Amino acid sequence: MRRHAACRAFTLVELLVVIAIIGILIALLLPAVQAAREAARRMQCTNNLKQIGLALHNYESSHKVLPPGYITSNTASTHTQILPYFEQSAAYDLFDFTVNINTHANNLAAREQKLTGLQCPSHPGSPAFILAGTQCPNGCGTTNYVQSLGNNANYATGDGPFGRNMGAKFSALTDGLSNTGVFSEILLGPSDGTGVTGVVPAGDPDDYHVATNLPYATWDASLTGDKIAVPECDNRATSAYRYRGKQYYRGIVVTTFYSHTLTPNSRYRDCIRGTGVDRGHLAARSYHPGGVNICLGDGSVRFAAETIDEVIWRAIGSKSGGEAIGDW
Repeated sequence: MRRHAACRAFTLVELLVVIAIIGILIALLLPAVQAAREAARRMQCTNNLKQIGLALHNYESSHKVLPPGYITSNTASTHTQILPYFEQSAAYDLFDFTVNINTHANNLAAREQKLTGLQCPSHPGSPAFILAGTQCPNGCGTTNYVQSLGNNANYATGDGPFGRNMGAKFSALTDGLSNTGVFSEILLGPSDGTGVTGVVPAGDPDDYHVATNLPYATWDASLTGDKIAVPECDNRATSAYRYRGKQYYRGIVVTTFYSHTLTPNSRYRDCIRGTGVDRGHLAARSYHPGGVNICLGDGSVRFAAETIDEVIWRAIGSKSGGEAIGDW
């Protein structure tokens, strides 16, 4: 009489070992998956900036000068001027530039446009910036990509490629187009429209998403305040602007500028001269590990490490400083 061999089942110990091995494999795999996803997001971010660089070249080719950083007559930003040059003519046509684009009802639809090409895919979600009345009841359009003030905090100096009622000619970028930064990244502020300013303490998750609102008397007391951030800028007890990047169409320093006076992802907080809101020490910042993407004057995009030498970073910011940059 034949006997059938009994089916052997897994013991509890063997099952636990298998589960542990699977857990280890998943733990090893997840960082690789996350790294691959971030690489894809960074590539998309690079492409977004390349499109902006191309738009700037097309604008300059048509107008023989770069667009202004801030148009005082209607508060428009650089972004509004280049929209037709990267396939956003419909978005451009919504603007009425004969009136104030930040407040006039004619520009409501334009203000609320959410343009994918102005968003870095690595940046996590941010509260909608809702302004009451006819300003932005459904949330303002935002941007992670902003224009350069140059190696100076004051947009009236003309040190950088963009300023108040000023855009530089390419011929004025005597340091070389490939050596001059024009656009880079910033982190969106945490404001949802109800608290545009307020104290953000040290260690808060939004610590580097905001810019200290420094009184003009404190700023102006320093002879080098436009070049070097005064220590009071880093005082977390001082109220800060909480809507960085929350209005892509508005050309004030809070919303659409960065400067080369602070290195990428600086551990020094951003700072704005409150009276006039016309000057800012505003670092390029991103969620990319280790640095930020920067678009140069020739339209190329490079990754600037947060460990970059400050002297080199400042040299990349100036358009005609004559500095030797070398490798970076």
